[in-house]
Amino acid sequence: MIENIDTNQKNSIDYINTECWQKRYEKPREVYSEASKIIHKCEEINYKKGLYYSKLNKIVCLFLMSEHNDQILKELYEIVDYFSQNDNEIGYVNSLNVTANVLQSYGDFKTALDFCIKAQKKAQILKLEADLADNFSICGLIYSDLFDFETAISNFKQALEIRTKINSETAMASSLNLIARNYALSANYSEALIYYNKALELRKKINDTGGLPWTHIGLASTYEKMNDYVTALNHYEIALNLNKEIGDKRCKLHCYFGIGSIKSVISPSKIAEEYLLDAKKIADELNARPLVYQIFKNLSELYERMLDIPKAFAYFKMYQTNKEEVVNAKLQNQLKNKEIVFAIEKSQREAEIYRLKHVELKSMYGQLQQKNREITDSINYARNIQMALLPSGDYIDQMLPERFILFKPRNIVSGDFYWINKVNDNFIIVAADCTGHGVPGAFMSLLGISFLNEIVNNLKIIKPDLVLNKLREMVISALNKNKNNKEISDGMDISLCLINENSLEMQYAGAFNPLFVFRKIKQNTDIELIQIDGDRMPIGLYIKDNEPFLNKTFKLQKSDTIYMFSDGYPDQFGGPLQKKQKFMKKRFKQLLFEIQFEDMNTQKQILENKLVEWMKDENTQTDDITVIGLRF
Repeated sequence: MIENIDTNQKNSIDYINTECWQKRYEKPREVYSEASKIIHKCEEINYKKGLYYSKLNKIVCLFLMSEHNDQILKELYEIVDYFSQNDNEIGYVNSLNVTANVLQSYGDFKTALDFCIKAQKKAQILKLEADLADNFSICGLIYSDLFDFETAISNFKQALEIRTKINSETAMASSLNLIARNYALSANYSEALIYYNKALELRKKINDTGGLPWTHIGLASTYEKMNDYVTALNHYEIALNLNKEIGDKRCKLHCYFGIGSIKSVISPSKIAEEYLLDAKKIADELNARPLVYQIFKNLSELYERMLDIPKAFAYFKMYQTNKEEVVNAKLQNQLKNKEIVFAIEKSQREAEIYRLKHVELKSMYGQLQQKNREITDSINYARNIQMALLPSGDYIDQMLPERFILFKPRNIVSGDFYWINKVNDNFIIVAADCTGHGVPGAFMSLLGISFLNEIVNNLKIIKPDLVLNKLREMVISALNKNKNNKEISDGMDISLCLINENSLEMQYAGAFNPLFVFRKIKQNTDIELIQIDGDRMPIGLYIKDNEPFLNKTFKLQKSDTIYMFSDGYPDQFGGPLQKKQKFMKKRFKQLLFEIQFEDMNTQKQILENKLVEWMKDENTQTDDITVIGLRF
């Protein structure tokens, strides 16, 4: 059929398409319905230009409503191809921008930027200011996803400048919000607050009821990061009240999550739990799975603050499980989206197939690098928590000035831990080695520290054998193990001694780990080693029935030096490369003999130097290392 239709019909369709494009953000569902009708009309009269404009309107609304499918890119590429035949059409710039936005959401940043550059050049030539502002905004989103917040802000500011010039106030408010968000993401909170407040003022002026709650949520989130919880709560409450008019469930979800998170920090209670559980309910309804696992994480931290360790552990397991599922699903979806992009490009430009493969691999490599950075950042934060729970140097100095602690995690966090406390005239010193190292071992160490605080400080148990018996009972209960299970389970090896500072009487109990006492004899010219062994069973279930731990007493003398340690130092591989072997306890004992006439700080330095020398032939650390030395 030849395209030969009445000019009035064409003009009417063109007018409706233009109106639809302008209303796409405010009323996407209405525009989608109208565009579908125009598509049908254009197909009837064979009006191709009107057909492709209406297709573009329909697709952009599907994208804005998050209701698009795998075919959206294929259709966009067809629309771009059509308008490229007459690239002076505004539809060419529009279709390039939309395609870039979709590619950005798929995580294909390289291809998205290619489309942005094409659209930007053409928009400048045709002097399409609104479309140029949209283009800068899309570029900002891409760079924000790449964690290049400085470049993202620069693009959003260019978009704001254009939108201010053409007096597009709704779009201006959006730009201000995006600038503020990226300042917050880059931890520049003062600038973030300036731009959020500008967005707030403008949205109040134009009565942007849909945007106002989100600006308050942005302000709340920023104040929350600044630890100004009172102001943050106020903004979350305002956002919640404003949202009553529009009933946006996503907005309600973020408000409940924010309020619950803050209350769990400033006043851990059932009220905080209720907000978080309400947020979880809405997140389930909206299938907002990334927020679901964040909610589980916050619930775990809430119960930890409330000292309900079993519930904290249960929610932490739910957090880990859900996070892994979300990350895997996200990666699978990204890979699927990349396959779609690749297939389209291949069909259009067969000659560029190898270049595109390279781009895909590079993009995926970038994603893996980013994931690795995120995981490392999380573990570094966990390390800060773990180090905060270990006794501080100042605290130990007040009690035990003549001592050293050599503590070297294999990874960022450690499965080893040490614990020191004083009850009346008695010092309690612990060196422990939990099952595993890294994150699993570190989580066990947090349980161990929490339980020791509970046993000694709250239950007032200080006798070493009784402490270990109670600790074993609590570990088994927390890990929800069946006592009939005879397999070797998670737990820890431990040395624990109680020393009276007046009488120097020492009581000791151990789970596998021994304790060494070095004593000077014959007018301090010879050294004697006294080894006190622990029981041959761990803190945890064992292949044999768990027997009570034994308490051993020993009378210390002035100038005695005691050592408590994990198996990390003796088990470290090293030596000449061709004779790679463990350091071994025999060599460790001999080294301790050799340093007995040194002060404690020097002893620690010698132990560290010897370890470096032993590992010098490119041997990595194989386990967490803890050595505690005390002299009386």
